[in-house]
Amino acid sequence: MSRSSSPIISPEDSKILDLKASEINKIPPIVLMEEASSQILNRLQIDFDLTALNVAIIAGWGNNGGDALSLARKLKNIGVKVKVFVFPNEKGSELYFIQKNILINSDFILSDVERFEEEAGDFSLIIDGIFGVGYKYRKNAGMDKLFEIINRSGATIVALDVPSGLNTDGGASVKADYTYSIGFMKDVFFNISARKFCGTVINLPISFNINNIKSAEKFYIDNIEEDKAEKKSDFVHKYQRGAVCSIGGSPGKYGSIIFCGLSALRGGAGVSLVLTNRDNINTLSAINAVLIYDSIINFKEYLSKYDTFVVGPGLTADDPERAALTELFSSNKKFVLDASFFTVFDKNTLKNFKNSPILTPHVGEFKRFFRADAADLEKDTINTVKNSAVKYGCFILLKSSFITLATPDGKIYIFDRSNRILAQAGSGDLLAGLIGSKLSGGSESLDSIFSAVGIFYKIAEYFRDNGYLTYDMERFIDRIGMEV
Repeated sequence: MSRSSSPIISPEDSKILDLKASEINKIPPIVLMEEASSQILNRLQIDFDLTALNVAIIAGWGNNGGDALSLARKLKNIGVKVKVFVFPNEKGSELYFIQKNILINSDFILSDVERFEEEAGDFSLIIDGIFGVGYKYRKNAGMDKLFEIINRSGATIVALDVPSGLNTDGGASVKADYTYSIGFMKDVFFNISARKFCGTVINLPISFNINNIKSAEKFYIDNIEEDKAEKKSDFVHKYQRGAVCSIGGSPGKYGSIIFCGLSALRGGAGVSLVLTNRDNINTLSAINAVLIYDSIINFKEYLSKYDTFVVGPGLTADDPERAALTELFSSNKKFVLDASFFTVFDKNTLKNFKNSPILTPHVGEFKRFFRADAADLEKDTINTVKNSAVKYGCFILLKSSFITLATPDGKIYIFDRSNRILAQAGSGDLLAGLIGSKLSGGSESLDSIFSAVGIFYKIAEYFRDNGYLTYDMERFIDRIGMEV
């Protein structure tokens, strides 16, 4: 398996990199600004047929506005119809002033932003260059109104570096269709409360040297590829391929745990066992003969052959079953904890595990399980997930429209391949089973997660790209077997 990643930085880091590029690397700030606007222009030409669009640029008075004015000049030079709106009463930064004078001396008409509301409906593409990473949200009725006008204009909105006003406090913000992040991805994009305002996020590199700042060990995952050319021996038996035990279900309810068990099997495990409520066993044996079934309280019979346990899909547990699982957790095994695990047990249970378990909660489950530790989850997602992973010695894969993965040693990985097809009951069961299959096959925890997530997204994108609005669970499971 191969994967590529790039650093994620904070807005403060971005400002330091800008300063260090000049101080250490001797790159004049105006050169960086011209580089940024050229990168933006190149990306716009990839994403849009600019000749068919009527473009508005709203330029603030800081360096983000300077980027926007430099872009306006380059758009005009290639024949794009563009109109620029500025804030004439604001004192601009030095670089903004340079770019503004270039336009004025090139007979470029700059319009007062006060006129934008009456003209907003005339534009098919709006470039938001009002505020950049240095902006701190504050209540401003005039600015809030401008953001609202931009958002309801009906035009496609591209934000430069960050959507103007982006905040995690519920304040007004531009809601971009695209965000062109300059230099490196920003961590503020990946707060749950902010992500929906950023649209499709695309990083545009410029001559920042990441070694000029201390690494925060936050990474954006650009790509994951399974190495299908890797030679696999044919001289194996089923337990050598991996043995996964999935534990869950409740009396009369067993769909989730079947999907989990089948995903583990299709994911490469040689054998897949389901431990569930004793009342389900005869029914499950009759409707699906591919998996092996037994009662949760009989778990000890399987400890010698099964090293990986996925616990939680559809789980309810009476007192004997809860006691059995608590005893299981203290064994020297590998665990994936999902779904109803976060309801049946509390976070104090995590101290029982000898090996760092992999937790796969969605947002509601994370809040319910970690309680006070989850207080800032919506507003400070990366740090909240990281702190919990370090505190409790576990891997946490938080599922929202994107995935936030934190490791016990405090590293963060972001998988940002939003796909509405995955917002469907059962998708989490499939991912948990797939992670379990990779663990049982001998991969380390982090590699197992990366491999499973890569396959998971690839299959979802296959369905989306072939016109599906949803997916059939059995077909998804079959695709897992094709991708492994």
